[in-house]
Amino acid sequence: MNTNPFLVRGKQPFHAIVARRINLSSFSRSNRRLYPQCNRHAMIRRTVATPHQHYRQAKSILVRSFTTVPASIDLGPLGSPTREDLDEAEHKLLESVSQRNRLGFERATSILLRLAKEQAYRRSQKDKSEESEANPPYSYEVEPFLLNQVIDCWRTCWRDHAINVSPADILKLIDTLESNGVVPDSRTLTMVIDGITLRGDSHEAPLLAQWLLDQRMELAESRPELRPDTVMITNVIRAWGKSKRIEAPEMAEGLLQLMHDLHENGEWTDSGPNTLSYSATMEAWANSQSREASEKMEALLEEMKQSSVENVRPDRVSYMYVVNSWVHSKSPAGPDRANVLLQEMLQLYNNGNDDVVPDVSIFSNVMVAYARRGRAKEVEELHEQLQDVYSTTGDPRFKPNADCAKALIIALSKKGAQAEAEGLLDELVERAILEQDPRIMPKRSYFVDVLVGWTKDRDSKKAAEQSQRILMRLLDLSKSGYPELMPDAKSFEKVMQAWSKTKNPKAAKSVDTLLSRMKNEYKKTKNKAVKPSTRTFELALLAWSRSRQSEAPDRAEALLQEMERKYLDGDESMRPSRGAYTTLMLTWQRSKRKNAPSKVLDAFEELQRKYGDGESHLRPDAYVYSVVMDSFGQQGDAAGAQAMFNAMLEEYSDGNEEAKPDIESYNKLIRAYTFSKDKEKAQKAEQLFHGMGGLGLGLSPNRQTLIEMISVWSFSHENPKAAEMCEQYFVELKRQNYEATVATYTNVIDALNKSKDPTAASRAKKLLETLIHDMEAGFVQKPFFNPYKKFLQTVSRSKIPLRNEQAKKLLRSLNPKAPIPRKLLPSL
Repeated sequence: MNTNPFLVRGKQPFHAIVARRINLSSFSRSNRRLYPQCNRHAMIRRTVATPHQHYRQAKSILVRSFTTVPASIDLGPLGSPTREDLDEAEHKLLESVSQRNRLGFERATSILLRLAKEQAYRRSQKDKSEESEANPPYSYEVEPFLLNQVIDCWRTCWRDHAINVSPADILKLIDTLESNGVVPDSRTLTMVIDGITLRGDSHEAPLLAQWLLDQRMELAESRPELRPDTVMITNVIRAWGKSKRIEAPEMAEGLLQLMHDLHENGEWTDSGPNTLSYSATMEAWANSQSREASEKMEALLEEMKQSSVENVRPDRVSYMYVVNSWVHSKSPAGPDRANVLLQEMLQLYNNGNDDVVPDVSIFSNVMVAYARRGRAKEVEELHEQLQDVYSTTGDPRFKPNADCAKALIIALSKKGAQAEAEGLLDELVERAILEQDPRIMPKRSYFVDVLVGWTKDRDSKKAAEQSQRILMRLLDLSKSGYPELMPDAKSFEKVMQAWSKTKNPKAAKSVDTLLSRMKNEYKKTKNKAVKPSTRTFELALLAWSRSRQSEAPDRAEALLQEMERKYLDGDESMRPSRGAYTTLMLTWQRSKRKNAPSKVLDAFEELQRKYGDGESHLRPDAYVYSVVMDSFGQQGDAAGAQAMFNAMLEEYSDGNEEAKPDIESYNKLIRAYTFSKDKEKAQKAEQLFHGMGGLGLGLSPNRQTLIEMISVWSFSHENPKAAEMCEQYFVELKRQNYEATVATYTNVIDALNKSKDPTAASRAKKLLETLIHDMEAGFVQKPFFNPYKKFLQTVSRSKIPLRNEQAKKLLRSLNPKAPIPRKLLPSL
C-alpha cells in the first residue's frame, strides 16, 4: 500500500488538488500563457501564487536576512567534555531559555550549536572506531526537547518584539543543527510556523509555512517518525487564514481535506483534523471578504456537527466565527441567520454543553446587527431574553453590558424614539463618571447614532436644536477627560444640515457658529478629523441661501472667497465645487436685490472662466444653466432666459452630457415667459411646449409643465383664447391624475374673470365648487399664506355670486400669523 500522502488522491500532489479548487489545475508553462486572456486570469496571475511560485518565494524569504549565530561556549576540544560537562551545558541551556529574552536566546543557541557539533563528532568517531576495531568513545545524543526549548524561547521573544532573529534565521539554524544530526520533530516546525504567523509579513507567512509542511511531507514518505501532526498542519491553516490572500480559503479547505484523507489512511492517526483545524479554516473565510464566506463557514459548522472524528466538535469559537460572519454580512437575512445559531447555542448550553456558551458578546453582536437594520423589536426581544438567562442562571457571562445598551440606543434612534435612546445614553455617561470607569463611557458612535436620529425628527427646528445639543455634549465630554469623544467633521455637518433644512431665522448664524467652532478646534488640536472641508462650507452656504436674510448674499460671497483662498494656499480639501458656485447664485437670486441678476450672471461667468482655465470639475451642468434662466425669468427677461437655454443646448451638442436640457429646464423657460411683457409670450410658450419632443432629448411634459402653461395663459389675459387654453390645460392636468394646487385653480379662475365670454362666470363658479369639494376630500393640499391670500383676492374680484362677498370678508380678517382655515370659504 502506498503511504505517500501526496498520492492519496489519485496520484496527484496535494498542491495540484488545491490548485484545481482555485481554477489553476496545471502550472505548466503552456497553461500559464492562458493567464492574459482575460482580466480575471490576469488578476489571479498577480495575486495567486502557484505552488511552484510558493517554493520560489519561500526560498527568497529564507535568504533575505541571516544574522550570525553567536560563538559556542567553551567546552574544550571536541570529544573532550565529560558526561558531567555535557549535563552542565544542557542545564545552562535550559536556564538561558527560561529568561525569555535576547541574551538568553543567544546563549542557549550557542550552547545548542556546540552540543550538536559534539554529537556529530562522537558519531563520526564511533564509525571510525568500528572500522579500526578500537574502543569507541561514549555516545552523546541531543534530545529534540532541547531544540524545542530554544525554538519556543525564540517564538516568545519574536512575538514580543524582543528579538530580531527572523523565521528565516531560525530555519537556517535548524538546517545547521540538522546537518549535525539534530533532527527537528513536528513540534519544532509547529512552533516555527506559529512564530511566522504571530509576527512579520502575514502575506508571505503562509508561503513559508506551506513550504515547511510540503518538505516535511516528502521526508515522511521514508521516515514515518517525521510525519506532521494535527497541530503542525493546523498552524499552517492558521497562517493561510491570517494572510488575507485571495487563495487562502481554498488552500485552508484543501489542507483540512488533506487532514481527513490522512486520518482515513489509517497510518496517519496523529494528523487528523480537530476543532481548531475547522476554526482556523473558518478564519480564512472570515478574512476573505468573499460574498459566499458566511455560507461556506456555516457549511463547515454543519460538517463539524456531523463529523465522526473524535476531536471534531463545535465549540463557542467555531459558532462565533459563523455568527459574526452573518452579523457583518450584507445579506438582508444576515441577522436572522445569526440569531438562529445563537438560539441553537443557547439550547446546547441549557442541555449541559458548556463549550458552546453564547456569552453576552455574541448576544450583543446579533442585537447590533438587528439594530443597524432598524429592527428594534428583535433587539428588545433579545435583550429581554439575555436578562432572563442572567437572572435565571446567575452566570456572569450573560450579564448585559454596554454593548447591549449600544444596540438598544441604535435601535431606538432608528425607530424614532430618540428621547428614549438618549435616556439610555445618559445612564451610561452618569455611571462612567460616577464610577470613574472610562470603560463604561459610551463610544462616540453611540452619541452619533442618537444625533442622527434627532436630525430625522419631523419637526425641523427640534431636529436641529436637539442634534446640536448632543454635539455640544460630545464636545464638553471630550474636554473633560474623554478626548476620544471629540466629534468629527461629519458629526458637525449632520447638525449643520439639520439647521439648513429649517426656516428658523437663526439657522444660518447657528451654522456659522458651528463652522467657527470647527475651525477653532482644528487650529488648537491639528486634529484632521474635525477639519472643515468643501462639504462643510457648502452646508454653510446652503444655510445662508435658504435663510433669505438681507446679509445672506454677502456672507455667501465671503464663504466662497475663503474657500478659494485656502485652496490657492495649498489646501486640496477646500477646492471650491460647482455646487458651491450654484448655491451662491441661488443666494443672490433669492435676495430680490436690484443687482441680483447681474450678480448671478457674474458667478456664472466666473464658473465658466475657471473651467476654461483647466478646472474641469467646474464645467456648468443643466442645473447651473437653469438657475441662471430662472434669474432672468424672475426679472421678466424671457429673451435672456431663452439665450441661456440656447447656450445650454450648444454646450450639450459640444459633448457636455451634464448640460443636457431636462424637463425642468423647459419648465423654467416657460415660467420666464409668464412674467415677460412680450405680447406673444403665450404663443412662444406653446411653441416650446409642442417642440420639446423635436430636439431628440426624449422629453415629454410633466405636471409642472402643465401648471406653467396654465400660468402663462392666465397672465396673457389680453389674448381672447386665454381662459379657454387655461381650461384646456387644466382638463389635461386632471386627465393625467396630477394634483392641482390652489394656485393653479386661482390662475384658471382669474383667466375666466377676465374673459368676455358670458358663460365665464358660471364656469368659474363650477370650478370653485370643485376646488372646495377637493379640499374637503383631501385631494388638494392646504395652501400657504401667500397663495391663500391671492386666491381670496381673485375670488373677491370675480363675478361669482356670494362667494366674492365671502372672500372680501375673509380678506379683511386675514392674519399672516394665524393658521389657514381648514375650509377655503365658509359653506353657503
